[in-house]
Amino acid sequence: MFGVELFENMYEEDQDAPKLHQMPGVDAMLNSFRDQFVVHCDDLAEMGLKETDKRQQECDDFSGCVDEAKRQNKETCVVAVEKFLDEKKRLLQGLQHLSDSDEQDDRMAACRAKLDKLKRDLLLFEMQLVDQLEDVIKDFERSISEMISVFVEGVQQRMTFCRDLENAHHEKLTEIAMQLLEQMVKGELEEDLPDELRMLFVDKDTIANAINASH
Repeated sequence: MFGVELFENMYEEDQDAPKLHQMPGVDAMLNSFRDQFVVHCDDLAEMGLKETDKRQQECDDFSGCVDEAKRQNKETCVVAVEKFLDEKKRLLQGLQHLSDSDEQDDRMAACRAKLDKLKRDLLLFEMQLVDQLEDVIKDFERSISEMISVFVEGVQQRMTFCRDLENAHHEKLTEIAMQLLEQMVKGELEEDLPDELRMLFVDKDTIANAINASH
């Protein structure tokens, strides 16, 4: 459907195209051009949809990977904090009832040491997460870049096919028109051309301009 619509849009505002298509032999040539053009355009549209799905899947995988990394990091941090709180509770339990000030100081020092370790551990976990996400982002960017390159290359290839088809059609159309003009000049034209088409054959420049305008 995409190829058909695009082909029709090519001639939608071309007032001379319907006239030129009335030249003998052009109808079959135009149908062949149309069929091949539509095939390449539909192939382009199908490729675009497939590549879009691939990129969307890659984006979904990336988001899932990031979310999973954050979830695991959060769980690790929670476990570390809960462990510290349990140890803190055990160390400080009954602290107010201790009469030995040295033992009180030892427990407080041990608690501060575990708190410092918790801070270092949490900072380490955060740095590990950052490094992990940087690697994931680099892989994602590289993958997306490769997908886009493949897509652009595919588009350029198919557009080249379409352009070559259009150029070939234009050359054949010009050749038919010049042959008709020569036959008309020599009075050898056997075909009965419609008046609106004959109007384009008043001279070589007029018919050439009409053809080039449709190119």
